Amino acid sequence: MNLTGAIEGRKMAAQSDRNTAILAVRPAGILPACPRSGRQDARGPHRLEARVSSQHPLKLALMRRRMCLLFVVIASVFSGTAARAADEDGLLELWKQHMATPDDHDAAIKACREFSAAHVGDPLLPVVRGIEEWHMLRAGKQDEAFAMFEADLALPPSPVNDGARRMAFAWMTRKDREKVAAALQAYYRKEVAYPKTLEQIAAHPKLKSQPQPPPNDRFGKPWNYTLTGFENVKGFEKLKGFAEQKYSLRSAVLGDLSDLKSAEKLPYAARISAVPQQVIPAPGNLLAVKFNLGKTTAVIGAGTSAGDLHLAFVGTKIIVVCDYTHWKIFPRP
Repeated sequence: MNLTGAIEGRKMAAQSDRNTAILAVRPAGILPACPRSGRQDARGPHRLEARVSSQHPLKLALMRRRMCLLFVVIASVFSGTAARAADEDGLLELWKQHMATPDDHDAAIKACREFSAAHVGDPLLPVVRGIEEWHMLRAGKQDEAFAMFEADLALPPSPVNDGARRMAFAWMTRKDREKVAAALQAYYRKEVAYPKTLEQIAAHPKLKSQPQPPPNDRFGKPWNYTLTGFENVKGFEKLKGFAEQKYSLRSAVLGDLSDLKSAEKLPYAARISAVPQQVIPAPGNLLAVKFNLGKTTAVIGAGTSAGDLHLAFVGTKIIVVCDYTHWKIFPRP
């Protein structure tokens, strides 16, 4: 083969190699460069051809390979952001700070926001957001906290996101309960008694035009509303005929933690008594955890729940669970 044939062969090989590499590494959302104007190409194809052919084939091949490397770097950056590994060590340190100084709300909020800014794409970010939301509630920043809860409802399905969504439903249920309680007080001011059923609020002629409270909690279940009177209140055992002066209003899911103020005052993770004992392989290449529940044990798969307890994450170093109020992080047993 003569020198001209060898150069043409290298040129063809480089052209083929360039086309294959770009197709293989171009990430989604990055489009190949388009011609600046179709008219320009049509008007002067001989000039374009002259410019390309005037350069040495080996230089062209080198330029094309550099272009391929550039696309590889861009693809690596994009794929690294989309599939970032969970920073278990970082989250564990944040958790320790949060639990060591639970009343230092400003410092905790700042730490959570710094973690979120430095860990875009981390699958454990909903846990960090949950800690930040709780501190904002305790700091009196309810509007900001509930705006974040609203955003949590739109998270795509995943074991961690599902836990965040359960907690968002719970906290928003507690806020909705405040609206129902306010409507009950409005009824009481009119009748000097609470209604026998919540439906009587909307039916009251002087309350029909008022905003009506939500008939269900955020889990889609009707409120558990009953009149309790004073018969069971210490010191009022013999007082009869006042059944409409006291009521109980709960979410069927949240029970005695339906009240917003009571839930806010609860020490963080105080109701999560389960302790992980063993990580167990589960069907579908998943993991489950055996928990000690005190008098019994339970095996819960990642992304599933048993009662109030939801297993959100099983990592190489930590296990993350939540109930309807708080997150909790354990070292992996």
